[in-house]
Amino acid sequence: MNFKTTIILLVLLVGAGIAVFYTSQSTPKEETAQSTDSSKKLLNFNSSDVERLSIEPADGKKMVLKRDGLQWQMLEPIQAPADMNAPSEILSDLTAMTSTGHVSTSGADAAATGLSPPQFKLEIITNDGHSTKLDIGSRSGTGDQLYVHLDGDSQDDLVQADVYDLLDKPVSDFRRKKLLDVNTAQVQQVQVDRPEGNLVMQKFGSNWFIKPPSGMPMPGDTSAITDLIMGLSSLQANDFVSETDPDPRRYGLDNPSIQVSFSTSPPSTQPGTQPATDTSEATVKFGMLDVRKQYAYVSTSDSTAVARVTAGSMDAFKKSALDLRDKEVLNIDPPSVSSISIQTSLPATTRPTTRPASETLVTIDRRPLSPATVATASPATSPTSMASTRPVVKHSVWQVASVKPPVDAGDSKVDALLSALHPLRVQQFDAFPTTAPSTADRYTVTIQCPPPLISSYKIELTDPGDGRPLDGRYNALAFEVDRSLLDKIKADFTHPDEPAPPPSALPSAGAFPSPAPGSATGASGP
Repeated sequence: MNFKTTIILLVLLVGAGIAVFYTSQSTPKEETAQSTDSSKKLLNFNSSDVERLSIEPADGKKMVLKRDGLQWQMLEPIQAPADMNAPSEILSDLTAMTSTGHVSTSGADAAATGLSPPQFKLEIITNDGHSTKLDIGSRSGTGDQLYVHLDGDSQDDLVQADVYDLLDKPVSDFRRKKLLDVNTAQVQQVQVDRPEGNLVMQKFGSNWFIKPPSGMPMPGDTSAITDLIMGLSSLQANDFVSETDPDPRRYGLDNPSIQVSFSTSPPSTQPGTQPATDTSEATVKFGMLDVRKQYAYVSTSDSTAVARVTAGSMDAFKKSALDLRDKEVLNIDPPSVSSISIQTSLPATTRPTTRPASETLVTIDRRPLSPATVATASPATSPTSMASTRPVVKHSVWQVASVKPPVDAGDSKVDALLSALHPLRVQQFDAFPTTAPSTADRYTVTIQCPPPLISSYKIELTDPGDGRPLDGRYNALAFEVDRSLLDKIKADFTHPDEPAPPPSALPSAGAFPSPAPGSATGASGP
């Protein structure tokens, strides 16, 4: 062995010795020597019995969480609702914590455990007033165990390290991100204030009514208004930018772009109601958007904090009164209808095919009497002949009166049209009637009802083509309706329904050939 090889071996030996020395310093010698043969539960209480949890990190502010029924409240360093999952997960890990070994540490070993000083100081107070204090140290050399010290014990313990990650979070992660407590089913009043005017929604019984910025109150769409209220209940903070900001102008909250208020108290004008004894109400203000237009600044009456929410969170509150209006335009009871007229105006076109202009009017009247037998023959019997009968003659319920002489109408086609108007629900309302092109097909449907009902309903429809919804008008309402209504209006009512075959025309059971033995179909076998 030459001199150079000897030097290399000596260097490697010295390096190995240094590694062994530092490893022995970073891990207490007693860790393996005094490990217990079996695990022992460290804390003796149930997580559901904990009323208060205090967490004090070595380099941060003390945080105090207090149970409030099923919820948690943060008392320090701020007063705010707490996320219920965070303390529940910590307590679940603490109550399941088992000691896998005792460690007696002193001197340099104490520093290696991270317990001098501890990484976290915990205090757990149960509902009987008992206090338990626990110091959390560092992870062991393998990383899957943790050094802890239970107040009153002479030794430290090794436990599973899962709880460390749950504790090692900023205060904001323990704060509840949901901004409002809203029970959607209990909300009775909602007000949306915007620059274009205030929108008030009130619930009377099970029905909603809308007071728009101008005009008369209108029935509300329960589904659409419920979606708006759910926009409040689902409002989540992305983060909190200020706890107590004295100048709301920094975030545009002095003159909010949208302000939404709700109350579980019934409207004061609702008859037969008593003042509610358990009511809640709150207001949320949406200020300016951030520089990237991704988030909006928000404050609520429940807190002094300023939060950021996604800009899309405001969309639910940008809807107009017409967006929230009940989509039922009218509801005609079919038995009350006495007459239907359909006027069709088709302008001349050259594309896709040449078509001359035309005007047609179809009038369909209900017969004054219900369908009845016109003539019925009594069975004529004789000793030498079987009974003979004459067929029963029946007329349709409806007749097309616009042709001379009137003819029976297809009752099923009339019923299909009246069913589409019972009720007529639209896809959306338009603030202003749509200007139809001169080449658009137009249809006017007039429904007559005898007194004491409304004597006439007039619905105007325009076909914009290209598979788009029909543009409609009824009274002062402009709307869009599914174009399936067009098929019912354009039906050929002059073709009566096919009569059902009389019972005598149906083959009797004995008229069918009997199945061959061993055959399911009656066909003969090979």
